[in-house]
Amino acid sequence: MDNQLLIEHLKLVSAGDPLTKKIVLWRNTLGAHRAFRVILTGQFPEAGLASRDDCVTLLDRAFSIFNHDTNLFHATTTSTKIIGEENHDFVFELLRIGLKAYEHQFARDFENVPSA
Repeated sequence: MDNQLLIEHLKLVSAGDPLTKKIVLWRNTLGAHRAFRVILTGQFPEAGLASRDDCVTLLDRAFSIFNHDTNLFHATTTSTKIIGEENHDFVFELLRIGLKAYEHQFARDFENVPSA
């Protein structure tokens, strides 16, 4: 186990990290709660709101950490993309194969039902 990487992950998800701090401030003042100073003055804390790019960075970071840690502790990983996602025909072909297999199994099971 790479303890140094786990320590780095903890730093990246703590409020001490500048990007994480922005999200925590947003959550605590506008997201989950309403801070009266922000509502009355229209002024957000000095750290500012996270930009769209900040959010994309945080999501990528979260996914990377999630994948690393679930692989480490549960021996699984997750992809953000479907294999062959650009090829919709491939996805529909897989659905057709699955439907044909289901229909075939259903017909076989129906043949084995005793008649009344």
